[in-house]
Amino acid sequence: MITKLNKKSVVLQNLSLQSGTAFLSYEELASLAKLQERLTDENDVNDFITRSANVPGSTEIASCVAKKYMDDPSLMDNLVVKTRFFLNLGYYFVPALSKAIDAIEEDITPVDEVCGMVPSLARDIAANFLELRNPARWDGNGDVPNDTYFSSMPLDFPIDNAYPNQTIRLQFVQVSKTNPHYVCACSIFEDESHAGITEKCTKRAGSVKEIEDAILFVSRIYELREGFSRNFVETVNMYPTEYRAIRKALYGEEALGGSTGVIFSNKVLFKDGSVMTITYTGDGKGKAWGEAVLTEKDSEKIIAQSPISYTFANHWKLCFKGAVYHAFIKITQ
Repeated sequence: MITKLNKKSVVLQNLSLQSGTAFLSYEELASLAKLQERLTDENDVNDFITRSANVPGSTEIASCVAKKYMDDPSLMDNLVVKTRFFLNLGYYFVPALSKAIDAIEEDITPVDEVCGMVPSLARDIAANFLELRNPARWDGNGDVPNDTYFSSMPLDFPIDNAYPNQTIRLQFVQVSKTNPHYVCACSIFEDESHAGITEKCTKRAGSVKEIEDAILFVSRIYELREGFSRNFVETVNMYPTEYRAIRKALYGEEALGGSTGVIFSNKVLFKDGSVMTITYTGDGKGKAWGEAVLTEKDSEKIIAQSPISYTFANHWKLCFKGAVYHAFIKITQ
């Protein structure tokens, strides 16, 4: 029996408690109602998926698809959440569950990694070029020293592993009539006609970092011109115990209290040096949320941030300067 006590709390009587009475606020009661709805949805979805997996052809869901959801607790939880979303939109149960599976499958579809030019490759090209054309790392000012083995002959580096049929050309050129000095000219082109060539010059002749930056600069210009999209993909391993802690906080199992502070935090390093940090946090009052932030290499500066998620995400995706960063969560067995 429920009795109103005041505007902020109610009394639940005839419970299996030693005192027989429990005092709850309206907020706590709402949390319990949400938990009850969640448990009912879990039971309905689990029954349907189990039947689909064990008796092929008995439902609209393929047996192989159902088994995949049974084997992955995070997928099953997301199925419950998204099914409820479509139920709230007015769909009947089976269409709601089917649309939920379609939405999840689209989200977890594997993404092909396409990195383009990354700093490590640009650095290797720059170091190789200097080793062959300026091994003494002469800075380019004044007359060329006799013992530097300096050469202004161009050197081409095929970069098919970054962009199909493209070549990086590096060459030392002399500039300035008043103060002659050598710099490194960097260009990217498809063939000897140099169609659509993009060029960038360094300030000095002997700096690996400056040549690396020039290579990255012309590469990004090429990507913008050609509409080239970079996709960085990594996997985050999560222990079952970590997932269960997140699940309890997210889905109302701690309706009358819960975890406070960071429940889970993991950093993902991408091939371009960017770092994505995925964090789940609880407020100790039955609420929890997850978010992802992207930071620059060797920096705490945030360059991209996800919206807050009040459900578990199998796939986090952030965008920055023409690149898309994907982190897929894998629950380890």
